[in-house]
Amino acid sequence: MTRQQGSLASVLLLIASLREVNSLAGKHQAFSMMKGKRAALLNAKGDTVATRSKDSKTSGNTAPQSHHRQAQLLEEASDGVALCTQSCSQYAVGVTIETDIVAVDSTGLCSPPTDNDVKCKQRYHPDCATHCSEWEDATADTLVVCQHSTDSYKCKAAFGDTCEANHIQCRQKPITACTTVCEGYEFETNSEADQNQKLICQNQDATNAVAFGMCLALPCAQTGSRSNNYQGSVVCLQTYETCSGNCQAGFTAWTNSSTVCYNEWQGTCENNDECPSSTTRCIKKN
Repeated sequence: MTRQQGSLASVLLLIASLREVNSLAGKHQAFSMMKGKRAALLNAKGDTVATRSKDSKTSGNTAPQSHHRQAQLLEEASDGVALCTQSCSQYAVGVTIETDIVAVDSTGLCSPPTDNDVKCKQRYHPDCATHCSEWEDATADTLVVCQHSTDSYKCKAAFGDTCEANHIQCRQKPITACTTVCEGYEFETNSEADQNQKLICQNQDATNAVAFGMCLALPCAQTGSRSNNYQGSVVCLQTYETCSGNCQAGFTAWTNSSTVCYNEWQGTCENNDECPSSTTRCIKKN
């Protein structure tokens, strides 16, 4: 090998060494960049985990405080007052279903407690499954009744907190106004289905083109030889139309009644518990 050839070989060897060094540096730099990115990612995850942990600890502390507060509110609401031994069968002035603390007597009358009364927390019963429409020793206004478990239209007065066999003690469903005025009345022997009945059964089966809106006598149950019109009937407060004309001058309607007896032929109004058949029970026009 000549000197010139030796020099050329040395130059080539030097170039190869420099390339290897550059390659290793590049790999080291790439590795460092990847390592940096991974560290940043781990740091970000660490921050997220820390945040979640902090939130978890915060929510973990909140829940017990919430339960504690609920228990505290419940304790404050009861105020050490025991539950009434019986439910309210009727309300005196100043007491409603929303009243928490009451005084209850042996008849079930709940009234605002005085300093001499034994206070108790009002006891509630579940709502009755259906409306009552036949009552024994009770009325439609009785709060708590004993409802027959099969003939659910039958309801009895509840004495104390027990009912006889085949009866369930429950809070009577409130009776609301009929959906329409009575589209005629179905008459039976000794029937009390007419314009003077405050409570009435009304067929509210919209698929019954013949009987829909018709009013029938209580109770609202198809028993014995009663017609099929009782199917789909509901007990309700009878509603009335406005009178077709004005009452005569100087006429004053009873303050405790929302309706009058109007004589369409004479154009006069009367106050009667029972409107004669010659008149129509309706809402006073003027």
